[in-house]
Amino acid sequence: MNSISRIRNILIGVLIIASGFILFLLPDLGYYIVAFILGVGLIIYGIRSLVYYFTMTHHMVGGKRTFYIGKVALDMGAFALSITLIPQFLIMLYLQITFGISGAINLFNGLNARKSGATHWRRKVAHGLFCIAIMLICILYSKETAVTVWVFSGSLVYAGIRRIIGAFKQTSIAYIQ
Repeated sequence: MNSISRIRNILIGVLIIASGFILFLLPDLGYYIVAFILGVGLIIYGIRSLVYYFTMTHHMVGGKRTFYIGKVALDMGAFALSITLIPQFLIMLYLQITFGISGAINLFNGLNARKSGATHWRRKVAHGLFCIAIMLICILYSKETAVTVWVFSGSLVYAGIRRIIGAFKQTSIAYIQ
């Protein structure tokens, strides 16, 4: 990662942390903000995946998986933006599913990295367990809107801190001579 990418990741991390604190301070409007951020984030991720599919991976092994992930993320984002007038149970269910899937994927990737002898498996397992714990908190307090906003704002702060820490990590560069 070059210095411009590091600075960009630090700035994005600071913006994510600031948005988490803003959500924490505005719990009454937080439900609509969470629905909007979740919907827009999924739409952006879906568009990026589809662009990546059409520009790079459409002839690669596993390229169709990128297409399907992009399509599902785009659909889920559009659905999340359309349900802001429906009760907050659906947004809470979205958060539960998102954290559960993310946690399971990171946990399994960490355990596979441990089997292969990689050194970064602890961080992946810890992130997976954190996401699963957040999902369990969401399940326990699924009827309270304020808790939904607080959980989402806490996860934003956590994601911003992880991005900033990742910006300071040393990256290994392979030189071919």
